[in-house]
Amino acid sequence: MQKDTDNHENREAILAAAEWWSKRFQIDDLRERFKEALITVLVRDWEQSTLYASTHPGYVRSVQVNVDYDPCLILCVALAMVGVACPGFMFSAKGLFEGKTSSVILEGAFAVRDGRGAPWVDVFGVSGRAGT
Repeated sequence: MQKDTDNHENREAILAAAEWWSKRFQIDDLRERFKEALITVLVRDWEQSTLYASTHPGYVRSVQVNVDYDPCLILCVALAMVGVACPGFMFSAKGLFEGKTSSVILEGAFAVRDGRGAPWVDVFGVSGRAGT
């Protein structure tokens, strides 16, 4: 069975997400390694979302990545892969990412909400969230 990330638009959305988040990663000398690790984690999570959708009609495939005061698990796993400790609590984003940032990978699209109360902006494809 062909993996869903072989779909060009989905792969491009994942790459756009990894690029966007790596530009916001505040440790310059680890940026490229972080980006590659994040791609690995995002591909895995997209494939899991695809598998779940195959058994749950009506489920909208998505992968959400965010930083409130702390990075989400996806970012923490990618950080661990490059040797950066991130407990995921107690303001652990400090020195790694700006807070209050959300993003979502949807079917062939990547959208971000860069800052508290900011509107959604499509970075790749059309998410249907832009402006909300």
